Amino acid sequence: MGIENTPIEQFFADKAASSSSAVREANASRTVQTGSYTLLVSKAEGKTWSNETNVREGVHFTLSILKGEKKIGTVFTDMSWIEARFKNGNLDTKSKLWLQLVKATHSDLKPDEQANLTVQQVIDAATKYPFSGYVIEQYMVPATDEDKANGYYAEFKRKSAKTEDEAVEYRKAGYKVVNTLSNIYAHKPESV
Repeated sequence: MGIENTPIEQFFADKAASSSSAVREANASRTVQTGSYTLLVSKAEGKTWSNETNVREGVHFTLSILKGEKKIGTVFTDMSWIEARFKNGNLDTKSKLWLQLVKATHSDLKPDEQANLTVQQVIDAATKYPFSGYVIEQYMVPATDEDKANGYYAEFKRKSAKTEDEAVEYRKAGYKVVNTLSNIYAHKPESV
C-alpha cells in the first residue's frame, strides 16, 4: 500500500467518467433552497426582446443571493418597464418583477411618485442597495403537448417539485435544477 508515481499515459484508454449521470451530478448548478433572501445586483444588462408582433425593452439582472454577509448563490432574471399581461389579465413576470423592484428601491415614495421615476433612477438604486426577494428552486422539465397547445413555446419549462419524492424523481431523470426569482420587496435585514 502507499502512493507511487505512475506514468499518466497508462490511463489514457480508460473511460473518463463512470456514467453520464455522475457527470451531470458533478456539474449541476448550485442552487439555494426556496425561501426569502437578501439580493444584490452583480450585473445589469439592457435587453430588447422581439417577435413577429412586439418589441420590448428591459433589463437582464444577475443577482447575488446572500445569507447574512455571505454569497450563497446566484439567480438570473429578466424585467421590463414595458407593461405586458398574460391572457388572464395579470401582469406578466417581467412587468411584475420590475414594478416590485420600483417599490422595493423607493419604498419611501407614494405610488404616484414611484410611477414617475426614470429607469435610470430605479437601476441606480437597485445597484447601490440590497433588496429582498423570494427565490424558488425549480426543475427544467420537458414541456408537454398540452403546454404547447396553450401557447408555451419553449422545449422545457420550470416546475417546482411538490414533494421530496418528486424532487428525487426529477434529479434521477437528470432535469436541470435552477433558481427562479418569484417576488421582490424592500430589504428586510436578517435577524441574528
